[in-house]
Amino acid sequence: MKSILVRIIIYLVFIFPVTTGALELTPEEKAFITSNSEVRIAMMPDFSPFSYIIQDAVGGFEHDLLALVSQKTGLTFTKQLGNWNSILTAFKTRKVDMIASISYKKEREAFTIFTKPYYEIPIIIFVRDDFGEYQGLESLAGKKVGVLKDIFYSKELEEIGSMELVPYETYEEVTQALVFGKIDALIQNLPNINHLIKKHVYTNLKLAAELQLPNIRKEDLRFGIRPDKPILRSIMQKALDSISKEEKVALVDLWIGGTQDSSASLIKVTEKEGAYLVEKKTITMCINPDQEPYEKINHPGKHEGLAADCLQLIAQKIGKPFTLLSTKTWQETLAKAKAGKCDIVSFLEPTPDRKSFLNFTSPIVENYTKAMQMVSGGELDSAITPLVGAAYIIAKERLFDIKISGDTGLKRRYTIGVKKMTLYCRELWKKRCYPCLTRRVKRSAINGSRFAWKKERTTV
Repeated sequence: MKSILVRIIIYLVFIFPVTTGALELTPEEKAFITSNSEVRIAMMPDFSPFSYIIQDAVGGFEHDLLALVSQKTGLTFTKQLGNWNSILTAFKTRKVDMIASISYKKEREAFTIFTKPYYEIPIIIFVRDDFGEYQGLESLAGKKVGVLKDIFYSKELEEIGSMELVPYETYEEVTQALVFGKIDALIQNLPNINHLIKKHVYTNLKLAAELQLPNIRKEDLRFGIRPDKPILRSIMQKALDSISKEEKVALVDLWIGGTQDSSASLIKVTEKEGAYLVEKKTITMCINPDQEPYEKINHPGKHEGLAADCLQLIAQKIGKPFTLLSTKTWQETLAKAKAGKCDIVSFLEPTPDRKSFLNFTSPIVENYTKAMQMVSGGELDSAITPLVGAAYIIAKERLFDIKISGDTGLKRRYTIGVKKMTLYCRELWKKRCYPCLTRRVKRSAINGSRFAWKKERTTV
């Protein structure tokens, strides 16, 4: 069986302005932030990889982008989630201040002030394998074609007049309609439908062509702001313009894949791996509950840290969530792993004892252990600790009189442990996730930060 993933090539264009710099705000903009620090924004929960729910949390490219805007401006974003039709209605009726993922249309100017595009994505025509040869839009004449309700190019498709447009509320519904033969084709953006194909391991869909209309080439993603808040638009655009090249590359690398190799976000699966993913409704995960900054279980019982970021990216790439099996100690985690209750165990070293009940991936982090002189408090003369751990403690405890004195030459190798009988999960990791994540983790270790979304208030 040949996976549809092999046939799909991601083509995404990252189009932040080239010029970046410090954020300079006018007195009016500063006053707006002071009096309107909380901004209500409508977003979709099913628009992968830009905004979607994974592991019971909402995240994606747009959420991390908003986190950067928040850091640069002091604005706090309260997110209202819903399908496209519902959030567009909420925005039109001024129940929110902003909307994400909106594309420019002349008729939308009556209720929207647009930022410049922060991303452009291709619009693709998908059909089933039994469709026959696609020879252009004339091949859709007399066919039922699924589209998202209120999508920005629906008017242009209606004007063609040769196809029967069938609107759907969600991406999931329109994709399932094509899979099960209720419609003959669907027109939608590439990354989102690609995500659903991977998630459900659909094998009877294929990419027919990219939609090309006279005035529409791609889906331009922008933030839309209410016309009565022009200062908010000015602040948002200045913040977007000020994002550095390094920050842009990090966002793309994390959520979409490298801009030079746009196929990097895809995982090619074999027939057995695909069957495994279909059978596994979720992948159970055990972690070290107290291993900052790599990972921990916080007070709400959620997984956070560098390991959490990595595993979220893996879940995104294979289209399956990880279910956290909560433990109170590392010993309890190892006991569950030995008992076969954990499909994977994150960020641990491959010791001989552990190899008796776990298989191991290649190292995610080969982190050189550093020696630092600990004079704060006078309790120790020195200590040997991993570099990331040392930097974390210095920053968290504000121990700025401590310095890193040298390299011990020792290494700690952090890997993912996989239950002995669960071979396919390990193979999926080795194919695509590992190379991307090693770059991500190494950059996080160097910079001492990561793009994890803030625990903001979210309503559905």
